[in-house]
Amino acid sequence: MSRLIVRNDSGFTLIETVVVVIFIGIISAIAAPSFLSSYNRTKLDDTLNDLQGALQESQRESMRRSRSCDVTINTSTRKITGTCLTTGDRSWDSSIAIASSITSPATITFSFKGNTASSATFVIYNVGNTTNPDKRCLTISEGLGIVRTGVYSDSNVSSLDESKCTAKL
Repeated sequence: MSRLIVRNDSGFTLIETVVVVIFIGIISAIAAPSFLSSYNRTKLDDTLNDLQGALQESQRESMRRSRSCDVTINTSTRKITGTCLTTGDRSWDSSIAIASSITSPATITFSFKGNTASSATFVIYNVGNTTNPDKRCLTISEGLGIVRTGVYSDSNVSSLDESKCTAKL
């Protein structure tokens, strides 16, 4: 009579588990900087979109209501407020800074025709992030109040230059 031998080979050995953990660690170390950079760019773009949206909404509402509307960008409280913002005030992440060519709190006023008497340049960038020096910019023209966005090409944000704001490719 032959005996039936049953081996219990379920599970993984210690060596197999260590190899898988090391492999996952290497893949994570390679992917983490790319993910972090993408996350920081997304925060920049979100802040830029909030700023652009608030300005354009206020401009439209000033024409629709036939009255002047203000948008205030306060860099110390990190808030965008306005007299005609129907979607409400906006705020941005504490790791994002906005530099402005006009003193903070920067106020842009749109007349009942949708134009403005002042021009401004805003640069949005990550605070203290030297690994991702991406900067986004927004300029608003005097007169017609045309809003243009782009990438800011200068490393110095203390003296803003509208010509350094180039269109995104």
